[in-house]
Amino acid sequence: MDAALHVVKKIPATLSASSRFDGFRREPLHGVRIREVEMDPALEAMKSAWMMCRISKDNNGVTNLGMNYCRMLELMDKRGYAAKDIERFSISLAEFQNEENFPIKAGLYLSALMNASEDTGFVIHTAHLGGSIENLGYHNSKDIKIDGHAGNGIGYDMHAGSIIVDGDAGGYVGAWMNGGSIIVKGDATDTAGTGMEGGAITIEGDALGWVGNKMRDGTITINGNAAYYAGSLMAGGTIIVNGHAGIEIGQEMEGGKLILNGGYGDISRHIRGGMIFLGEKLIFPK
Repeated sequence: MDAALHVVKKIPATLSASSRFDGFRREPLHGVRIREVEMDPALEAMKSAWMMCRISKDNNGVTNLGMNYCRMLELMDKRGYAAKDIERFSISLAEFQNEENFPIKAGLYLSALMNASEDTGFVIHTAHLGGSIENLGYHNSKDIKIDGHAGNGIGYDMHAGSIIVDGDAGGYVGAWMNGGSIIVKGDATDTAGTGMEGGAITIEGDALGWVGNKMRDGTITINGNAAYYAGSLMAGGTIIVNGHAGIEIGQEMEGGKLILNGGYGDISRHIRGGMIFLGEKLIFPK
């Protein structure tokens, strides 16, 4: 454990990360009470920039992710920060979690810190927070291990690299991603892989509805169950459901491939194209 992290007790690691994270691995914070993160110039600078960041919305209350992300980049030290400093900042976020717009601000800010860094492998802690962080891994091209749960939009519009979530994830996992890989070791909510144009998403647990909605390319693998409307409006790519798939499979599907290895509820009557398999057997088109 980094000498700068003061904790009440130590818990041995129970989950091993990919070898690409070997140089960045830390003990998990699940069940560990963080007392403080020792201040240093790097951490102080990151906190100062955080305080200057504001999440702006349009007249309809919609957040423009790209605009807010770019403003955060402008406020940062152009030299970037080391992975170990960004990891420590993720722990210190606990003191800001009652701020307005904290979930989306934290996700975009951490994403900007990592993308601006010269390092390539990062560990981000979320298990000690009372709520979720959204859009973590926005525009990602790095290798990220998330120790805890992830909120909505993990890996949103990512280009390359990898994200491993040692917990559950919210909706829109890998939305509009065009490269790289995302692994969620727990469950995910709805619309995983919506609009994706490339890359790979794996959900080890269950996923809710609209898996692969409007996807154009890439691969989504659900090792648990997929609740409903899997493959809706998809035009390309491959979705594999190893558990049970729910109702209205392939609604308005135009292309791509759905592979159902664990049974399903029913196939939509409104399918325009593509292929659906039950195991190795083609069931649409017949």
